[in-house]
Amino acid sequence: MTTAIVPFFGANADELQEAIQENLGGGALDLRLLPHVVMPAGGATAWEVPSLGDADSVKVLEGVIVGWHYIRTYWKSEKTGDKVPPDCSSRDAVTGVGVPGGACVACPLARWKSDPKGGAGQACKQKAVLYLLRKGETLPIVVTLAPTSLLVLKTYLTQLSGAAKPFWAVVTRLALTKTTSKGGKEFSQAVISLAGALSPDDKAQAKALKLSIAAAIAAQEPATASGATDTSWFETEAPVATPASAVGDDF
Repeated sequence: MTTAIVPFFGANADELQEAIQENLGGGALDLRLLPHVVMPAGGATAWEVPSLGDADSVKVLEGVIVGWHYIRTYWKSEKTGDKVPPDCSSRDAVTGVGVPGGACVACPLARWKSDPKGGAGQACKQKAVLYLLRKGETLPIVVTLAPTSLLVLKTYLTQLSGAAKPFWAVVTRLALTKTTSKGGKEFSQAVISLAGALSPDDKAQAKALKLSIAAAIAAQEPATASGATDTSWFETEAPVATPASAVGDDF
């Protein structure tokens, strides 16, 4: 895989760390306060990115992924329009907190075809959270990919692995396409591609930020209806009529 070097960081690593420390008072980065972007509904092909003013509608998100992880969320019942934590959730898709809780791999709600709406999906939705640093910015935005885009992400990361390129050493492009399920419903799916490679100096800065993000991810507390309050890393509104798996549903 041959890719062009893309100049990315304007400031050096020391300046970036100094800005973070000065602005945050020396404390750890609070991921709840970062701008959060979720997959649009109904087959829309633009991302809505929060800003200081109105949200920006953009066709493409481009930047360096400085961290990522899977999550799981389960609502016992749909709560249309109500912003509430799930009944059970997992920040790493390994251990669930709440009801039923426990090991996700052994949970019947994580099995295929467990979706109460039918189809091949899971009752407990698995998603991916990407921390994407865009050029000219100091902190990343948080992009949540829906279950229907997980296979796209896995394919891209596998291709990077085959080229011996860590995800934080390249510039990644995230676009959207409209797709139709087997049941005839339209939904949005991510299109993920390589936009360029980082220089050695930029890779060093990206790696340093990756370590900071990893520490912040580890410090997060799961959020569930049973008591925890950190609701930053998943959509707090129960999903309604969305595809449930990365490989398609009969819904």
